[in-house]
Amino acid sequence: MTNTNKKIGKRIRDIRKEKNISAETIAENLSVSLSTYQRIESGETNSWALHLDDISKSLNVPIEEIILDKEKFIQIVKEQSTGYNGEIIINNLSEKVIELYEKRLEEKDFIIESQAKRINELEKRLNL
Repeated sequence: MTNTNKKIGKRIRDIRKEKNISAETIAENLSVSLSTYQRIESGETNSWALHLDDISKSLNVPIEEIILDKEKFIQIVKEQSTGYNGEIIINNLSEKVIELYEKRLEEKDFIIESQAKRINELEKRLNL
């Protein structure tokens, strides 16, 4: 469990509680079990990255509010409202999200490859 997962999970939980939305409601919106959603909030998994858009919509907040520290998000909002273009920060954020998605895809590929090898071994045993 990474520090990033813990921070983002805590922000998701804090926003959800602040908006008085139940964990069950968010889990249902994400089409995941309550225990899976609770693992996201506790930081035990990085699967929040797969559900980021749906979490954002369910909480009715921009993705940046979930990803960034509250102070940094407030700073961006203030800078944007005073005419500062926050594209650099948003681009860095987008790169981080892409990086997390790529990591999840690598994990998925590894699992698929491992399972394919296992299936192959089992098929060989059945044919003996």
